[in-house]
Amino acid sequence: MKSKKMKSKNTNVNKIDDARLYFSEIRVKLFSFNGHPLAQENVYKKEIYIALLCSISAYDGEIAKEETELIKKIVNGINLKTNYSQLVRLGAEIEKKTIDDFFKEFSNKPRAFNFLFDALLLASCDGFIHDKEIELISEISELLRILPKDVEIIAKLVSSFTAGDKTLTKKLVKKVKYASIFKYLLAQQDGNVTLLKNTIRKTTIRKTTIRKTTNFLGFLI
Repeated sequence: MKSKKMKSKNTNVNKIDDARLYFSEIRVKLFSFNGHPLAQENVYKKEIYIALLCSISAYDGEIAKEETELIKKIVNGINLKTNYSQLVRLGAEIEKKTIDDFFKEFSNKPRAFNFLFDALLLASCDGFIHDKEIELISEISELLRILPKDVEIIAKLVSSFTAGDKTLTKKLVKKVKYASIFKYLLAQQDGNVTLLKNTIRKTTIRKTTIRKTTNFLGFLI
């Protein structure tokens, strides 16, 4: 009798775990980053953009479930139909051609700022930004020709967005060099930041992290 109870209990737990996985699928659909500027680009540009994000996510050893969910929200928001596992593989096995094409398409262009925002949001969503991730994002930002002062504003924008501070987010969007490319965030905030606690864990980028990122960029440039 006791073993039957244990079996029943384990079965229920498994079902709840399955339900939580389904919750994640629902969140991806409900809170996709609709209006993301990358939705206007061609499929290949979208693929290499997501591939680089996957590379950043995997650099600390594994892609956390929060990071997976966030990447899928971006993928959904930009209407990219490529299989997710294929995108992860493209990022994990990143080739020189993909890297060259990425910088050719995004360097010194407005979309570079979107990438930096998404990269910092992704790096922070598991609750901790690893030094290796900061260094990698800094190196990519340098090659994207983003200045340290712009990195700091975008880092603060990530912080205000994840904290749900809509007033500060509006102010910071106006300060970004290409303000129009971040207007979609203002529409997102009512749903995403309030309800996506499992994805972002109310993570904020601390001032020390911002200084560390910008200092590293300053050194590179």
